[in-house]
Amino acid sequence: MQLPKLRTLQRATWLKVHLYLALSVGFLFALMGLTGSLSMYRVELDELLNPQLVIEQAQGSYQSLLIKSWPQSKRPIPLDMALGP
Repeated sequence: MQLPKLRTLQRATWLKVHLYLALSVGFLFALMGLTGSLSMYRVELDELLNPQLVIEQAQGSYQSLLIKSWPQSKRPIPLDMALGP
């Protein structure tokens, strides 16, 4: 008589463990998907949230402006936020 109760208790315990593990891992996957999709629209979201920082027409090339600003630099200065292909 004790064996079926113990088996039922073990099954219920494992079902709860499985439920909470699945919910927590599912939440992490949903969070990764959301942040991944937000990063795809990084430029558009930045323009939407910070309209005062948008430059409509660039005056000259960025590289020449950086070289004029830092003439002591001996190597090319990389740009992190390149928009073009």
